[in-house]
Amino acid sequence: MEINLKMRSTQFEGVIRAWAQRSIRLLVPPGFATPIEVVVCRRGNFVCRTELASGVRHRRQGELHIFSLGRESGTPPQQMLHLRSEEAMVVIDAGTTDL
Repeated sequence: MEINLKMRSTQFEGVIRAWAQRSIRLLVPPGFATPIEVVVCRRGNFVCRTELASGVRHRRQGELHIFSLGRESGTPPQQMLHLRSEEAMVVIDAGTTDL
C-alpha cells in the first residue's frame, strides 16, 4: 500500500518512520521546519516540490540514495521524518493547513 501524510503545522514534535513498498506522499505547509530524511533506490524516485528543495543534500549508501532536507545543527534527533520506499516514488509537495 502507499502512504499519504499531511503535516498541518510548521514543526513536528516527534519521529515518524514511514516505510512502504509503494509510493509515499508528504504534504507540508509553507515554512515547514522539521528535518526529513528520504531513502529511495533510484535518484529519480525522489521529488520535492516545496521551498525545502533548495536545501536538499544527497548521498549514496550502497545501492540506496539518501536525501536530507532541513537538517540543522542543534535540531534534536527526536524531531525527524524518515520516509523510505525502495520500489516506488517519495514525493514531498506543498500543502495547506486546511482540513
